Amino acid sequence: MLYRDNPAMFFTLSPDRTIRSVNQFGAGKLGYMSDELEGLSFEAIVHSSDRSALAEVVDSCLLTPWQVHQAHIRARRRDGSLLWLDVSARAVGRPDDGAMVLTVCQDVTERKRAEEALQQATKKLNMLDFITFNDIQNTVFCLSGYLELEREKQSDSQIRAYLDSQASFVRRIEDSLRFTRDYQSLGIYPPTWQDVHQVFLFAISHLDPGTLTREIAVDNLHFFADPLLEKVFFNLAKNVIDHGQNATAISLTYEKTDASLTLIFADDGIGIPDDRKETVFQRSATGKEGMGLFLSREILEITGITIRETGVFGSGARFEIRVPKGGYRFTGKS
Repeated sequence: MLYRDNPAMFFTLSPDRTIRSVNQFGAGKLGYMSDELEGLSFEAIVHSSDRSALAEVVDSCLLTPWQVHQAHIRARRRDGSLLWLDVSARAVGRPDDGAMVLTVCQDVTERKRAEEALQQATKKLNMLDFITFNDIQNTVFCLSGYLELEREKQSDSQIRAYLDSQASFVRRIEDSLRFTRDYQSLGIYPPTWQDVHQVFLFAISHLDPGTLTREIAVDNLHFFADPLLEKVFFNLAKNVIDHGQNATAISLTYEKTDASLTLIFADDGIGIPDDRKETVFQRSATGKEGMGLFLSREILEITGITIRETGVFGSGARFEIRVPKGGYRFTGKS
């Protein structure tokens, strides 16, 4: 009675994915009576693109009895419409002893439609932001050019000073536009596994390090992070070039414990005063370095990574990027 009348879709499947039984609620969601589905292959009502996912779940259940496996598939109703189903399955018994796969399906079609509608709305908003951003950027670029032309032709020192101030404000607008563009990209694309060494080299390739030497000891280390991870390393390295004051070297190393891994970016410049070690990460921090470090922290936090500054003022900056267990891995050979 509980199985038959339960307001969830229950199926029992043979190892070959034949439907042995289905409760009436489950059959009704698909537009059938229970006896119409019993004896059919479950794959017959599953979207062709999702049949491999169903087969993988059933095979995994048979290999690990009593362990629950899950999938997200589409089932086709009698009238041809599709239902999105969250599938949880578990095998009882062994294949050579009459095993069954107990399957519970939840209809998540409305949730899926809402997610797709949200994705479409986000896509349209991003397009609007992109168009608006480029219009403003082009306008600011033209304004900057005219200010420079006017400044070059102006001989009055007082007016030149005014023009310099105007040009400074224009540069601040440009910095804010770049920051907005980067911040808008946060979370747009899913996190991926990234080679730390490779991403760091890409980041600093956009900079002119001058005479800075570098030590990189992170071979084979990968992070699960937002695709903007490169921007984090770019901001850290740029801060050394812009604010390091006599820095001659940078390094990227790591320390590992049982619970986490800490990536360490350090330089031998002047460092950061104790009273600014936290404020440099705030959006309102004085100077352009505040914008970059604020963005860096936001990028890392998407996948649970933290960053803090622990250097000794006068001896150089030291940024510790802590990655929780499961958020890093080592691949390949040294």
